[in-house]
Amino acid sequence: MSLQSTPFKVAIPDSALETLKAQLKGAHVARPTYEASAAAGGRFGVQREWLLEAKARWEDGFDWRAQEARINQFTQFTAPIPRPNGSVLKLHFVHERATNPHARTILLLHGWPGSYLEFLDVIEILKKTGQYNIVAPSHPGYAFSDPPPTGEDFGKEDVADLMEALMQGLGYTSYAVQAGDWGAAIARMLAVKYSSVICTHLNFIPVPSSPPQIDSNAILSAEDEAGLARGRDFIANGRGYSDEHRTRPATIAFVVSSSPIALLSWVGEKFLSWTDEDPVIDEVLTNLTLWWLTDTFPTSIYPYRDPSGNATDPKWFIKKPTGYSNFAKELLPSPRSWAATSVNLTWYRYHPKVKGGHFAAMEQPKLLAQDLCEFLDQEWPSK
Repeated sequence: MSLQSTPFKVAIPDSALETLKAQLKGAHVARPTYEASAAAGGRFGVQREWLLEAKARWEDGFDWRAQEARINQFTQFTAPIPRPNGSVLKLHFVHERATNPHARTILLLHGWPGSYLEFLDVIEILKKTGQYNIVAPSHPGYAFSDPPPTGEDFGKEDVADLMEALMQGLGYTSYAVQAGDWGAAIARMLAVKYSSVICTHLNFIPVPSSPPQIDSNAILSAEDEAGLARGRDFIANGRGYSDEHRTRPATIAFVVSSSPIALLSWVGEKFLSWTDEDPVIDEVLTNLTLWWLTDTFPTSIYPYRDPSGNATDPKWFIKKPTGYSNFAKELLPSPRSWAATSVNLTWYRYHPKVKGGHFAAMEQPKLLAQDLCEFLDQEWPSK
């Protein structure tokens, strides 16, 4: 199968940017509360002071056109991807081909509330080596890809099948996958279902409780204990959003899509609380502008109601060689021995002293790219 790829450039109309600015100027911000105050320290969600600062920057000073120019430095396409049921779904993707005819191919998969934008720095680093063909798609329902069909219960396995079809259509009969967040579930499905996947490199392998294969009396390191404590805190105090996405995706979609301030609150909070250090506001606003102008929040949260691809499900154990980059401030980090019950763990690196949380590609692109290259050199050496 050969894809009919169409070159793509991001080109948001001036009128859409003007409408966004008007919506921001007219948007209501809720009155002060203790929960949204600095005194609460972000324990109950986004702080009002940060929200007002971000709103003011978004209204006046944030330069989308500069961000758009940077995004368009990367080679992008759209292509219709045929599905097993006979329908077609258009995917948007970055595609950088290496000059080396023996280059290895990497599929980069984002999660929520990420997008292909979080991989741009990693792509730039990998591209400079000249050793890799790189494909970084927008999942269905994200950015410039088509939304999931409204007439069927579309889920993660459907996404995995589309990604395999994309790679085959581009002519890549062998490739590696790098992923985090729910992109890691797609990587898991691809590795289990398709022989074309040589190996996987993940920065998210959530095994939140001791697997039955592990001696319950086994001694864990202080770092592992700290990570597990952080995971327990996230499950107890940080997963309200996930329950809403899972049980009432229709309702929360209407709420968050009603105002750019609603989106800034709901999604911006994740960029603050899931990172090791707060990203600069313009980085958050670039992501949120993409979300708002493509109206893709409602079509982005379907994975939450689909439990398949879970790291603890034996059906999705990865037998292919797998690397795990474990960043110290990940939301749900797993001890090495626990992660190894979920994948064929042949490469592992823990990053205890660097800044890095849930968005490793965005927070630590050099380290993630370095880990990925080292893993590939071990498991899939270049010719």
